[in-house]
Amino acid sequence: MQRLHVTPAHEAKNIMYLVEMLRPIVDDETIIINCSPDYSSIGSQILSHQLSKSYPIKVYPLEMPYPNEEWSVAKCIAGIEYAIFNSDGKNVILFDSGCIRGKNYSMLRKYITTRIEQTRSTAEFYYTALFENIHSEFKCGYVSEFYDAKEKELHFWWETDTNP
Repeated sequence: MQRLHVTPAHEAKNIMYLVEMLRPIVDDETIIINCSPDYSSIGSQILSHQLSKSYPIKVYPLEMPYPNEEWSVAKCIAGIEYAIFNSDGKNVILFDSGCIRGKNYSMLRKYITTRIEQTRSTAEFYYTALFENIHSEFKCGYVSEFYDAKEKELHFWWETDTNP
């Protein structure tokens, strides 16, 4: 299968495009949830600084399972529970570098929706991705670039052939 090879310049361009899309929803109370820190930390860090009005926006890590792992609330709970209980009235940006299958975001939205109903939180959650597969079961509200995973495999410049 061919690769959609994302160079540093391509990644930076898409991050800055996402910054411009998100700027209207950001205020002093916004927080960022870094979904899949192994893959999304570069983008989260840049979003934090570029979207800030004075100090970098707080970023909280959220471990998401790999495709061969089961989705587990326990694995994800710390970052999301913080966001739900400490972000009443705030905007919460969930950021992932790639929404490939969409299963993680689908499970996360289901969990967040249930917890918001239980806690009556008024936080607004915004799902974002630098790249979204057009066949993903989940559709993010903010995406820099769409691609077809049936034709090309997403591959960032910092990934290796043996450890993508």
